[in-house]
Amino acid sequence: MPTLYAGQLVELELAQSADGGSALVPSRVRQADGRTIDVAVSTREGAPVNVPVGASMRLWHKQMGETYSVRAKVAGRVAAPIPVYRLELTGEWERMQRRNAVRLSVGISPLEAWLLREGAEPQRVDVLIDDLSIGGAFIRWRQTDVLDESEPETSRLKLRFDLGDGQEPMELTGVFRRRVIQEKFGRKQYRVGVEFEDMERRQEDRIMRFIFRQELERKRKGIL
Repeated sequence: MPTLYAGQLVELELAQSADGGSALVPSRVRQADGRTIDVAVSTREGAPVNVPVGASMRLWHKQMGETYSVRAKVAGRVAAPIPVYRLELTGEWERMQRRNAVRLSVGISPLEAWLLREGAEPQRVDVLIDDLSIGGAFIRWRQTDVLDESEPETSRLKLRFDLGDGQEPMELTGVFRRRVIQEKFGRKQYRVGVEFEDMERRQEDRIMRFIFRQELERKRKGIL
């Protein structure tokens, strides 16, 4: 489990709305004493971020190449004008494993999806992200007149989708790796596995956090 000390960077995941949206606020440890941690919270667009006393949150921290998180609550504000809040840990540290094999069923409708074929203009398509991992996704095609068995392996799919974490939508492009064609109610249904290309580390981290949060919430509800 991580050892926190003054000066380390952490992130606070704060709930923003009743629909599950959240935001990550960069912060820095001022001091740590067992299960009590004082953090200096960054400003947002020049204004201090107000964190209500008593609010629950999740604290994120990277150490030695691993990502950890723990539940906490705000016990009070201890300094000004730079906001310094005292956090009390209410859970145990959990380590996230960077495993591309971890794939989560999600059912996300992208804000935009474009089929990219060599030598052709991009074509907007109607798809659903069935499941998601750090390295790729399985896509269900809602249109039956776009793909066929002869779709080239060089085809790509550009996706723009929201993870509900209070940040800008993700924009990723995946290359076709696997195709599954099924008959359902007398019609062909296409599902395509794509591998994301040229991902930045911050994008991997966002998806990893999303999967981790979803798994925790589903376990809490008894779904997993």
